[in-house]
Amino acid sequence: MNTTSSSMEKEDITLERKKVEQLQNGPNSLYSAICYDLKRIYSGRDENLDKYAAKGAHLALPRGECFGMLGPNGAGKITLISMVSLIYSIFYSSMI
Repeated sequence: MNTTSSSMEKEDITLERKKVEQLQNGPNSLYSAICYDLKRIYSGRDENLDKYAAKGAHLALPRGECFGMLGPNGAGKITLISMVSLIYSIFYSSMI
């Protein structure tokens, strides 16, 4: 486990984040999408706090690659795909 960015971040996540940070300098024709620090906020209702979905997601999708995600219910999988496909608005992030 890498401790440079977060003691909770797994090594594969750290590697993807670092790759995306390097690719952020501009468009890259080898990638269909480059997403840095994607977040989606759902406003709290009835005195509940706001909820974050897909908090801090980093993703670089090479052209021609089939992409899939696994995770528990409520992890933000559909939210992330919806943001990448621009169905949902994106907060506090960048996409190239």
